[in-house]
Amino acid sequence: MRLTLRIALGLAALVLIVAALAVQHRRVVRELAEGQRDLSEGRLETLLGTDELRRRVDRISELSRKLAVLRDPAYVAALVAARASFEGELAALAESASASSAQPAIGEPGPLARLREAWAAYSSTAPELEAAVRAGRGRVAFEEHLATTLEVLRATLDDVEADSRAAVARRLARSSTQAARAERAAWAVGAAAVALALLVAALVVLPLRTGLRRLRSGTEELARGRFDHRVEASGGSELAALAVSFNAMAERLAELDRLKRDFVSAVSHDLKAPLASMEETLTLLLEEGPGPLTDRQRRLLDLCRSSGARLRRMIGDLLDLARLDAGVWERPPADCDLSRLVREDYETLEARAADREIRVEWDLRSGRVRAEVDAPAVRRLLDNLWDNALKHTPAGGSVGLSLREVEGVREFPARVRELGPPPSTRGVLVEVWDTGPGLPEADLERIFERFQRGPSRAGRGTGLGLAIARAIARAHGGELWCEPGARGGSRFVLFLWPRPEPPGPAEPSP
Repeated sequence: MRLTLRIALGLAALVLIVAALAVQHRRVVRELAEGQRDLSEGRLETLLGTDELRRRVDRISELSRKLAVLRDPAYVAALVAARASFEGELAALAESASASSAQPAIGEPGPLARLREAWAAYSSTAPELEAAVRAGRGRVAFEEHLATTLEVLRATLDDVEADSRAAVARRLARSSTQAARAERAAWAVGAAAVALALLVAALVVLPLRTGLRRLRSGTEELARGRFDHRVEASGGSELAALAVSFNAMAERLAELDRLKRDFVSAVSHDLKAPLASMEETLTLLLEEGPGPLTDRQRRLLDLCRSSGARLRRMIGDLLDLARLDAGVWERPPADCDLSRLVREDYETLEARAADREIRVEWDLRSGRVRAEVDAPAVRRLLDNLWDNALKHTPAGGSVGLSLREVEGVREFPARVRELGPPPSTRGVLVEVWDTGPGLPEADLERIFERFQRGPSRAGRGTGLGLAIARAIARAHGGELWCEPGARGGSRFVLFLWPRPEPPGPAEPSP
């Protein structure tokens, strides 16, 4: 599946989940709003209306008692007005109150209906009894009827109020249940969104990160000049296509590098014969075979011969590099005592440093260290490093070398661990350092390229010595790099694999 399609599908799924969550929340909010409107417009008004009706009943009771005692016609008019107000409040209550959630049993009227029946029973007999009381008769019957009917009204009003309060409680409980259900749904949808996001990350981000890491590693390998490195073409069609293009570019660079090396090698080889003829001619002239030379002629011929010697060394270095790149050895690797080789070179180095007033320090932390190497090639590698150290160390400075064997992969330098799984848990470190001007960070790797010299090396050497040294190290399966020195200057580190331990005696067959 294409990477863009994966991203689009993942985002579409996230959008659908968020949309579902929004619809669910909107439905719950609408239900809660309807419940609140129901409480405010219906049941709450019913509760307020029952309080007002109860005050009307108390007013009717008070006026009726006064009428029974005083028999004043003014109280009759006041009772008529009070009953009219009660009926108006009752009609408004019946219009605004919603039906009770708890349905009454079959044949049993609701509280509001019973209230209307009780009021009808009172209002149908009250005018006749009030007229009799005004005429001076039936006071006792009036008072008994008044007490009975008004008590029924009060009791019925209590039932209406209790029913409304129960409806409010039920509505609040239902709203609370809906809110809890909405909360659970929100948590569920949120968890699903998080899980889907993680799934999208696993299906999109992780393959993308892995593919980009491989491409970055491949780019770093190409920057180091390892054009044989290839990137695995996987991780989606886009990343696979990018890896294929990267590998094609690496193959093209490898081909160009090979052509360049072949050209330099061929040209260098073809230059050896005419250069040798030139040197022979210069030697004959300096020996005055054709005739005597003046001092000026001899000085010019000496300059030509020294330049020819320098050109011959450069050609020899180029041919050596070509052989190392091709994996062609003049001598096969053999068992070598590296500690002895380092000691011998130290004696030579000490004599050369004394002539330049440079102090030499050395450190051999391990005992005898052996390895399968081409000893002359390794000696040339060390000579190049020490020549470089002496060349760039001023008088009064110091150079140093050390040899030690390291045990365990964790003790290996980070540069070695980056090369991949080690073939052994033991290694050999040779360090050559100086107190010269040092190198900028940007030049620590560039100085190992052909014909490259650091800022302090302009005009000195051919720029091939360190390239040959690194080629020799890598031809032995090791590595050579440069670091800033602890006391200034530079420190060159050579890592080699020691001689493998010989296998123990075979156990006898049973």
